[in-house]
Amino acid sequence: MSLQLKDLKESTDFLNYLFDNITSAVFIVDENIRIQNINNSFNVLFQKQEDKLIGELCGNAIGCSFAVDQNKDCGTTSNCDKCVLRDSLLKSFSQEVPVYRKILVRDFYINEERINKYFQFSTKYISFSGQRMVMIIVDDLTELEDQRRSIEDKNLKLGNLNNEMVRFLGIAAHDLRNPIGAIRGFAELMTMAGSNYSDEEKEEFLKLIYDASDFSLNLLNDLLDVSKIEAGKLELNIQNCDFRKLLINSVNLHEYFARNKNIRLSTEIPEKFVLCTVHRAEN
Repeated sequence: MSLQLKDLKESTDFLNYLFDNITSAVFIVDENIRIQNINNSFNVLFQKQEDKLIGELCGNAIGCSFAVDQNKDCGTTSNCDKCVLRDSLLKSFSQEVPVYRKILVRDFYINEERINKYFQFSTKYISFSGQRMVMIIVDDLTELEDQRRSIEDKNLKLGNLNNEMVRFLGIAAHDLRNPIGAIRGFAELMTMAGSNYSDEEKEEFLKLIYDASDFSLNLLNDLLDVSKIEAGKLELNIQNCDFRKLLINSVNLHEYFARNKNIRLSTEIPEKFVLCTVHRAEN
């Protein structure tokens, strides 16, 4: 014979079974905000036995860090006026209305260890046998909140990496434009007016083409090392760079194109010129 819902509701044993086995922590407080009853999930969450909780003030019973650190009763600490749980309980008593899905973030002392918890709770006013009470249902969302924050942090880091990647690629594209343009320019000179240049000049063109292509190839290799940077496996080969040579090569690279536009390039470099340090990725 199947059980009727009405019979179940009228069964004290069945209701006690539900109360003790619901996964949410449930406790009941009186008008003085003292705990009158708890379920098994409450014991598991706060790691306290029933005989040490019944009749205790709510904040003291659940190990509120303000009550413990200040050694005061719940309702008299410096935070009680701002406590969302206490405010919800007082509202339920004064207005006899429920409060749903409030968030409580606070440190609690559980087994003498201070632990930050992220709770979601609801309150429900109850009047039974002439007694006014409020039932509080608490769900521990700390693990889910930690996971959410971890995902947010990772998304933020990925966003920053993406921005750095875009900026890096923009710089690389700009740096590639000059040597590739030089290679094309020298190739056009040799193709369209090769007979107008001496063998020495042609040889110089080929050398400049080689240098420009070598620079471009090294830059592309550095771009391919981005995956190593993201994996944290990039090893740097620190070398000194002669700025004098760098400037002279840059001037030589553009001198022929400037000459065709009647522009004269010259360099004046001090005798004692400071070397710079270049960090190149190991191939």
